Amino acid sequence: MQEDFSRGMHLLVDAYDVKGDLCDDFVGIVKWLDALPSKVGMRILRKAEAKRDSPPLCQPIDSGISAFVMLAESHASVHCWPKRHELQFDLYSCKPYDPRVIVSDLTEAFGIGRCKVKVIPRRDDA
Repeated sequence: MQEDFSRGMHLLVDAYDVKGDLCDDFVGIVKWLDALPSKVGMRILRKAEAKRDSPPLCQPIDSGISAFVMLAESHASVHCWPKRHELQFDLYSCKPYDPRVIVSDLTEAFGIGRCKVKVIPRRDDA
């Protein structure tokens, strides 16, 4: 049975054993996130923005960077915890795309050792 993606696709990636330096590179994350949409034919409505959380807002082990880009087709975000060597990524789009392209780019750019990938169909059940 083929999945119904009539309302779009939501890609979720939980990554572990993240070895690359990009996970702790504020400017690099923004540049990577701004470059990503064009790789799957999407358009940026608002360039990526990022925020670094650090003590006293959180425990030192939980310090990290969160970034978000608004797309004409919806959004993409990445949340990095360099001291934990973890990141989470999501891309929602009403436009079809190949999630393998995104996961491959994410894995290479961030030096991901292992990850869990979930693709959630957003469908029209009306």
